[in-house]
Amino acid sequence: MKRQCALFCIGLMLTLPSIGQGQSPSAPPSRTRIAAVVTDSSNRIASVLGGALRQLGDVDVVRMDEDPHYVFDVIALCLPSCRDLEQYAISFRVYKPLRWGTINAIAAVSLPRNLSRWRERVDSLQGIIEQLLAPRRYEDTFRTGVAVYSRSSYERFLKDLVHEVDYFCLDRDRAWARTGTDSLSWGRTIDFTQSRSWIC
Repeated sequence: MKRQCALFCIGLMLTLPSIGQGQSPSAPPSRTRIAAVVTDSSNRIASVLGGALRQLGDVDVVRMDEDPHYVFDVIALCLPSCRDLEQYAISFRVYKPLRWGTINAIAAVSLPRNLSRWRERVDSLQGIIEQLLAPRRYEDTFRTGVAVYSRSSYERFLKDLVHEVDYFCLDRDRAWARTGTDSLSWGRTIDFTQSRSWIC
């Protein structure tokens, strides 16, 4: 029975990817946690990327073990070498990790509220889902790429990447965070969420 329930929840997660991820009014806090995971032989990329994220004002750059809302995963190689740097070969991926809040939301909507000991049952179901999904590292990737940039252009690329995620992703989270409980506020937010081609 537990296994059937857990499999149901996996299906629910795949059909309702927005739960707990900033597309519902229950979600994002006033500050967004973003992890910058950078493999960089020159030690320059992490500084530029972290600085661009912090300049957004409402973003905290965190570690992977601090439950980030988003992750920038970047690998940069110096060409021909870091000592004689002319170009960077940069591979990047921006994604949403499966977060505790999402798992909790899946468990909560899977069980009728009128069940006895509802909270206890939700916690139990959440533990089952975590055991099944956490080792598989479910992620929602929405931006990837590989390119070569000169010494004079790699900073612009990183800042443009951050701006793209800010405009086409984080702005929607901010809109939901500002949404009140009245129908007028909801209507304004829904209109706004239909005004752009969001990437996440």
